[in-house]
Amino acid sequence: MSNNPCMKALVCSLVMTGVAAMALAAEGPEYGGYYTPERIANLRANCDRFEWAKADRAAAVRRAEKFVQMTDDELWRLVPGQKLPRCIDVNMNFGVRTGGCPNCGDVIYETTKYPWRVDVWGKPWKVQCPRCQDWFPKNDFGKFYESAIDETGCFDAEKGDRSLLFNTDHPDPNDPLHQWCVDDGWGWNPEPGKVNRFIGYYAYQHWGAVKDVVAVLAAAYLYTGDPRYAHKCGVVLDRISDVYPEMDWGVYGRQGWFHSGSTWGGKIEGSIWECGTVSQLCTAYDMVKSGLWNQPELYAFLAAKSRQYRLPTPKGTYEQLVGNIEANLITEFVEAIKVARIYGNEGGPQANVAECAVALNREPTSTEWLDWLFEEGPVGQGAIREGDGGHLPALIIGAMDRDGVGAEGAPGYSLGWGAALARVSDLIEDYGKYRRHSLYRDFPMFARTLTAGWRVAILAHTTPNIGDSGSCGNRGSIIAADPNFIVRGYKYLHDPYYALLAGWANKGNPGRIGRDITALDPDAVTKVVAEQLELHGKEPPVRGDNMPGYGLASIEFGPRDTGQALWMYYGLNSVAGHTSELQFGYDAYGHTVVPTIGYRELWGDWPKSVEWENGQISHNTVIVNETQQSTLRVGTPAFFVHFDDFGGFCVDSREAYPGVTERYERTMALMQVGDGNASYALDVFRVAGGRDHLLSFHA
Repeated sequence: MSNNPCMKALVCSLVMTGVAAMALAAEGPEYGGYYTPERIANLRANCDRFEWAKADRAAAVRRAEKFVQMTDDELWRLVPGQKLPRCIDVNMNFGVRTGGCPNCGDVIYETTKYPWRVDVWGKPWKVQCPRCQDWFPKNDFGKFYESAIDETGCFDAEKGDRSLLFNTDHPDPNDPLHQWCVDDGWGWNPEPGKVNRFIGYYAYQHWGAVKDVVAVLAAAYLYTGDPRYAHKCGVVLDRISDVYPEMDWGVYGRQGWFHSGSTWGGKIEGSIWECGTVSQLCTAYDMVKSGLWNQPELYAFLAAKSRQYRLPTPKGTYEQLVGNIEANLITEFVEAIKVARIYGNEGGPQANVAECAVALNREPTSTEWLDWLFEEGPVGQGAIREGDGGHLPALIIGAMDRDGVGAEGAPGYSLGWGAALARVSDLIEDYGKYRRHSLYRDFPMFARTLTAGWRVAILAHTTPNIGDSGSCGNRGSIIAADPNFIVRGYKYLHDPYYALLAGWANKGNPGRIGRDITALDPDAVTKVVAEQLELHGKEPPVRGDNMPGYGLASIEFGPRDTGQALWMYYGLNSVAGHTSELQFGYDAYGHTVVPTIGYRELWGDWPKSVEWENGQISHNTVIVNETQQSTLRVGTPAFFVHFDDFGGFCVDSREAYPGVTERYERTMALMQVGDGNASYALDVFRVAGGRDHLLSFHA
């Protein structure tokens, strides 16, 4: 949406006029596109029928209890506005970490990227060092915050009473510690280049808590139908909508503050993480929309606030409430995505637009937004420009590989494409009002994304720590193989094989796989999972595979988890994949015998990441001429064989050193010995070309 205030007011007025007409015609509550009257009725009926659903409802009520007890004014004042700076690292400045705890130093970063602790409800406006347990900043920022509320009801440090900015433990102005660790929102900077952004980090966590309040109250209303929860949720949603058009994280990014994504993009959060904001608030609005009808006390409260402060839209009616939310929040989300101010890993922003379209549930706008998803545009994070479309066809056919994996190397990112796109496909199918396109119907290869995470996994237990995934030596769970993700294949394609895989991914237990509390028969899918496990067995076969699209070959011998596996990665060696072409890993007896390094410590220009973690020297591969590999999409497999007790593979990746190597090829084999409880691996790395070859090996 344009930054011109008059244009914004006009657009908002037009949207609200349309909303008013529809609302009056409806003569009753309106609904989101997913939480329809039928689904809500099923959900509430199931809460009366089933003990597990009663427990879910009780949990939703319990989570909301704190917030429903707060006054409307307390909830309204939770929203700070644009001028409270925010970041995700206390000490990061222009991509370089410049210190740590004022007491302990940078030792607090030795074991975790984000060590600082925050308790929004128990210890407001403070962050805690986990090592010395001290709280910062040392001034009473809460008092300063209240003194700095401007005519719009938002925080503005320039309006605050600066006499309140002192260390409360050292109130004497002559005390040398009087100004030690004092933060007015812009950080405490003891010397040039050194930053301690205590309040900035707190503000990021505070916004997370505000969004959680909306989600929790919306869920409580959905489960119970109690209008109190919708009333309280409406207070916060309307207030966020007041400030959202002016939210601009790039103001801080351009001054060296740290968050996800580009330094110029973002709204409440950085451009990548803001995708989570969109998803959380859109889903909440879909849940609570019907509860915003017939809330005279809510409308009166908001009208009183509009008389107390200078607010961007008129208040006092249902039409004005939903008009504000839909024009200044939902529509703003879509407009920001279309110009890449909100733009995360591929799949995420497309899912966000689908969420906005379904939550809005207004024609022709919802259809126009869904159509945009299939319009042409460049593929690549942050590449979208004004006038581009959501490029789903190009993404699925041209950017994702034949194995159903996205183009980012690291499984934690590349497998996320399919997970996000499945959200798009499900929303379109479940919305039911849109039939022009369907990912399941129109792109049959899209179904490969549903099982890609399961196929990338080693020993049916863990995902290899390739590039920016996992951590060194850690054997975590399987990425993108949540049983409820896989079982989509049965729900939408009606293929029972997906139900079986989902059961295997859940350790042979049907559990609650596919359970849908909004369905007439909530366990219909779960029953099919149980039937398939009974028919085919609860333990999956353990056997390696070659994925030439993604670039992963593995030889595996069971049993599941504690067996032996040799794998080699020959896929994308850039973006989040590290320069690691032809690196390998060896798992045995429940351990990573030859581990990879996993996720780098920090993105950006952090020296350890640039010189070590992202470089070849930290990976089990060969460095030629003391230079890094060139970007390679995927190597060329020469062969792959897998027998009961022996297997091997060979891959040629000479393009990693174009014009230098005529051969850059690794042949590996894994053999079981004795009674099959032991194995050994053979590794032959052939390099021809270049003056210097260094084989790096870590175990």
